[in-house]
Amino acid sequence: MPISGKLSLGLAEKLGPEAASDLINAFNEMDTTHRVEFMAVQEAIGRLENRLVEFSAELKQQIAGARAETNQTATGLRAEFKEGMAGLRAELKRDSAGLRTELKQDIAGLQAEMKQDIAGLRAELKQDIAGLRTELKQDIAGLRAELKQDIAEARAETIKWSFVFWLGTIGIVMLLLRYFSEGT
Repeated sequence: MPISGKLSLGLAEKLGPEAASDLINAFNEMDTTHRVEFMAVQEAIGRLENRLVEFSAELKQQIAGARAETNQTATGLRAEFKEGMAGLRAELKRDSAGLRTELKQDIAGLQAEMKQDIAGLRAELKQDIAGLRTELKQDIAGLRAELKQDIAEARAETIKWSFVFWLGTIGIVMLLLRYFSEGT
């Protein structure tokens, strides 16, 4: 907070121009220091918020990529299955009744294996998604805790410096009042 002209003149009259100038400069330096520190804290908070946004975007991209891969795999498996079925049907029409029975048994076995594989893939995918969700929640909780701690530390630091500033200011004002009251 800048020193008013009236106070500056009063200090110059009582303390002398050089001492008044030094006192005013000291006050202005303290004010500038506090402002710079406050701006640094605000910048740190802004960087932390940006990191949170970037992390969230990366996680969303990874989840979207996993979903796309899963959809692509499922589509590929369906296409492969349909192609295999079409080929088997053509062979079955050409072959005898014995081969038909044998091929039907083979198809049933393949279907069971594919169902097991698909069920296994689904279970793995569910586990992976659950793991990612858990990690995301933990990371977000950790970042929130860090942010709260950083904010609390910044508040404590600001309050401490404000207390020191105002305590010093009150002391100086009391000394000035004593000096002015003894001088008159």
